Amino acid sequence: MVPVIQDGDVVLVDMGQNDLREVREGKIYAFSEGELIRVKRLIYKGSGELWAISDNKQTSPDSPIDMATFALIGRVIWVGHEVW
Repeated sequence: MVPVIQDGDVVLVDMGQNDLREVREGKIYAFSEGELIRVKRLIYKGSGELWAISDNKQTSPDSPIDMATFALIGRVIWVGHEVW
């Protein structure tokens, strides 16, 4: 499956959707972990642990979120890319 977001794409983030209690599981969010900004699907696994899920498992495997350094920026609501 081709990832929804490709290198160089522009994403529009709704920063009003930044309440962790209202995360819509499986939707794509922008968030930070320390100094790193990431754009991934968010899901809850097991005992409520939040995970970052990538559409491209070869370059970015699924990983648990480090909640000590996590900050939710907002939900991605639009993706655009250049037409060649």
